[in-house]
Amino acid sequence: MKALLVLSLALVVTLCTWATLRADSAEEVFDQAVQAEKLGNLDEAVQFYDMAAQLDPVNSAVYNNRGIVFARQRKYDKAIEDFDQALRLNPENPGTYVNRGMAHQEMGDPDRAFADYSKALDLEAGHAQALCNRAVIWEKRGSISRAVADLNEVLKTDELNVKALVFRGRLHLAEGSWDKALKDFTTAVRQDPANLDAWRGSGDANFLGGRFDKAVQDYTRALTCPNRDPQTLVNRCGGLIQTGDFEGAIRDCEEAVELDPASPDGFSNLGNALMSAGRDQEAVGAFGRAIDLAPAKSENYYNRGIAFKRLGDSDRALADFNRALEMSPRDPHVLNNRGMVLWAFGRKEAAVEDFQLAADLDQRNVAALKNLGSAYLSQGLVDDAIRVLGKAQRLSPKDSDILLAFGDSWMEKKKFDKALTSYKKALDNETSPEKKCRILVRTGLALERSGNVQKALQSYSGALGATADSSVREGLTRKIEELKAQRKR
Repeated sequence: MKALLVLSLALVVTLCTWATLRADSAEEVFDQAVQAEKLGNLDEAVQFYDMAAQLDPVNSAVYNNRGIVFARQRKYDKAIEDFDQALRLNPENPGTYVNRGMAHQEMGDPDRAFADYSKALDLEAGHAQALCNRAVIWEKRGSISRAVADLNEVLKTDELNVKALVFRGRLHLAEGSWDKALKDFTTAVRQDPANLDAWRGSGDANFLGGRFDKAVQDYTRALTCPNRDPQTLVNRCGGLIQTGDFEGAIRDCEEAVELDPASPDGFSNLGNALMSAGRDQEAVGAFGRAIDLAPAKSENYYNRGIAFKRLGDSDRALADFNRALEMSPRDPHVLNNRGMVLWAFGRKEAAVEDFQLAADLDQRNVAALKNLGSAYLSQGLVDDAIRVLGKAQRLSPKDSDILLAFGDSWMEKKKFDKALTSYKKALDNETSPEKKCRILVRTGLALERSGNVQKALQSYSGALGATADSSVREGLTRKIEELKAQRKR
């Protein structure tokens, strides 16, 4: 019943700077325009470039530079007009194609932007700006491999380009290549130790690779960079949950939502941290706030459903699981948990359907296989139970609950040796005294049924010593006395 942690993997992409051209002429008005632009006096710069265009209407640099100023003023239609004119005058300049491509991109026209970047690369194969910006479009089109290929070209000639390394690292994360991503982020932080995106990316790579302690260290280092980043706090919260520091995780997410009260990820991970700390009622409130902020995210309904289930509010849990499945009808985790609620309601056929579908969708979903096998066993479908629980046991060979159910299945088949083997493995992998008691009782029953009363007595005595439950102790004492009396007869 593990809640889904939220870990942001949003790409941090910074487009390369506009490529300003220098005029061939030394005209004073052009120089004044350039100086005004450098000082941030954009309106004044436009006026000077207007004058320069009147004085030298065939100078492509004037139109390119005025286009850059218009772009900085977010007047992208005017910028594109100037870049068009610059290219009519000088169609062989790759920088102007890149500039126009960036304007098209800002205008929401990635296809024209892509064409401009590709044209720039036809003119200059290794143009870093064109490669970086085209990689952004490849990524948005879902072609991660082509985006990586463009960034590889950038890094061939500039292997320590931090922006390209961070971008490529994020792409490696998106394709599930944690080690490659970590290598890029590690190189990036060596070059720029104050780069928040690189440290956070390194944390994400370590988190996704299961190295939670290192992930927390990386997120902590990222938080020393200028400006306290709420998303890094959210991500560190996830790492702290995995390392068992639930109170630290709660503090991180409380700070994150204070810095960014509109962060659904912050409230979602706060809910996960609260639930991990056993504060389920508070978790319900946090997940509710996440739902208010992001009503289309199914995992928030799923997580709140888990909290309701733990609180014993099965009706609300079922409602949340149903809502999550409306959005993500093939989520095996939600299906498995809904199946458990349906089983508790006595809707066994529907529950088995959920367990089966969850196991079909994710054939390594141990929880779904365990529940499906146990359901088959309770319905007397012993062969099906053995088949499914056997698969679950192979995937998770030390899960005592699976081993116990597997042993019970063999017991139903009167295969006592196999049952005892499974019970012994369960006992070897269990630390809870009450669960040990249960396993020893089943072991005693298997021994008793196989005719080994002496060892059955030993097993029941071991169970008696493992439990503090008075009613269980009373039943075991009675059982032991009956067996002893039976032996005397």
